[in-house]
Amino acid sequence: MRWQVLGGLGIVAPLLAFAWSTVAAAPSSASAVGSGASGGAAAAKAPTLVSALDHLKKAKAKLESAPDDPEGDRAQALLATDRAIVAVERALGVAPPGPVNASGKGLDGATIAATFAPQKGILEKICFKPYSGGGSASVKIEIMVGASGVVVDATLAEQKGGDARVGRCLLGQAWWWRFPASAGASHAVVPFAFTK
Repeated sequence: MRWQVLGGLGIVAPLLAFAWSTVAAAPSSASAVGSGASGGAAAAKAPTLVSALDHLKKAKAKLESAPDDPEGDRAQALLATDRAIVAVERALGVAPPGPVNASGKGLDGATIAATFAPQKGILEKICFKPYSGGGSASVKIEIMVGASGVVVDATLAEQKGGDARVGRCLLGQAWWWRFPASAGASHAVVPFAFTK
């Protein structure tokens, strides 16, 4: 089973490297492409970014169909691929996909909870298990989500028990969470409770 996941990683690794180098070379692609006036080099990078985004999404689909593995390689590869997709989308100025909240307000607590709930298992593998030491941890991450669904601010609001690295890891991951687009900014405190 693990060879299938590692095979997927072999496909994803060069794509991730390519995506990061492309984004680093054109950090202001979105604004430059939109302006037209000063968009020379950045506009030239846009097709490359679109191509990278397409390949990353195909690689993510392959990883999602691969069997899960106890070592967590698939979960880590999926997380890395998601990060690269978000970075390329930000460089292109593309809002993350998702239903738009038509209420004229930001996201409600139920929508935020439902959106990140599927990630809890992966976050437990990455942020809690390596640092658990046989104990438990309760962590609250405070986030501000922009109208596009991208996290624009994140802080560690509280941590009870567990290694400090658990909270720091969750805080680092919070910047990459993606939510549905809405008509305004949203604020939430996301709780995590892990037990060994």
